[in-house]
Amino acid sequence: MVCFQTSMLPTLAGMGDYQECAGAGDVQLRHRESSRRWAHCSQECNTVAARDMERRLKVEVARRYYLENKTQDRIARELGLSRIKVQRLLAQCRREGIVEIRIKDPLLHCLELENALREKFSLEDVLVINSPSVPSLLTRNLARAGAEYFAERVSEGCVIGAAWGRTVFEMVQFLEPRPVKGVKVVSLIGGLTVSLAHNPYTIINRIGDVFGAEIYYLSAPAIADSPRTREVFMGEKRIQEMLRMAQNADLAVIGIGDVTDESTLVLTGYLTPRELAELRDRGAVGEILASHFDIEGRLVESHLSERLVGLRPPELQSIGKVIALAGGEKKVESIRGALRGHYVDVLVTDEDTARALAMEEHPATALPERDRRVVEVEISGAGANA
Repeated sequence: MVCFQTSMLPTLAGMGDYQECAGAGDVQLRHRESSRRWAHCSQECNTVAARDMERRLKVEVARRYYLENKTQDRIARELGLSRIKVQRLLAQCRREGIVEIRIKDPLLHCLELENALREKFSLEDVLVINSPSVPSLLTRNLARAGAEYFAERVSEGCVIGAAWGRTVFEMVQFLEPRPVKGVKVVSLIGGLTVSLAHNPYTIINRIGDVFGAEIYYLSAPAIADSPRTREVFMGEKRIQEMLRMAQNADLAVIGIGDVTDESTLVLTGYLTPRELAELRDRGAVGEILASHFDIEGRLVESHLSERLVGLRPPELQSIGKVIALAGGEKKVESIRGALRGHYVDVLVTDEDTARALAMEEHPATALPERDRRVVEVEISGAGANA
């Protein structure tokens, strides 16, 4: 007896053709072809069903892990799977887009900028803070962030170098007392005779008080009256010893000055606006330790350079870690020049400044503004709400 799938039997309208077939052999051939088609269809249906079940399992594992905060071990026990299987399913969820993880927090953009600047300028580290809505708060915010970063890196027996600057002065005010054995603090440059807040002596005194450190002053003015007077100071054995200590410090904190008429050197009277304009005409974009440099970090010498008592920017490169605190629109080019000159190991700045630095150097870093405040996990697929 020959059996047929009901759907494969010929219709009455086709009986004539059917009766004209060559006999039982032809009927058997047609039966085999029909059976193969039916088997193929059945196999496809089974494959689709298996895929659906596998996807449902992935979504279920993802739901329990990400939304119910269950451990992988617990999920494995509940679903009768091995822990390795659960790990593999979670990885597949990420690859296949079943799970998408987005970090929605303003700090994410800061972290992305930190990575971009660290890579582009070969920096050891970068700390980017949110830019304040009130620009006048920028110095204070940078100082607070810089103080925390700086304090965490002061260790037993550490030699610290410090310079002048408004941001550095603000930073030391945020330091919390924490005695550390064997710490020494040395000035990187001579003293100022006009502004107490900017004076490196005031700054190193505060650092010394905070960490219970020994203090070493550079007993000379930062800017001597003449080149000859500078030579006298630089020839003194005590000053040479202090400069060697400063140059071999483990840690240093500095500011980066701009070349506007509000710069420290103009406000303290060491430079006139006209003299500063001449430096700008010669390519000066910034200043560190009263030494000016151009956009590539090359020193721009002046009559002031011949009278400086202290380290020059290139000598900072022998210090273990130089932390620079600087931010604001007017300091973008100043910071860029300092970074290109490799005078800084760690930069503490704000988001707007970091973006400006990153946009020219690496346009792809200029990310759109987003409101990112929470970590959000999205799970898509069948059974996501099961």
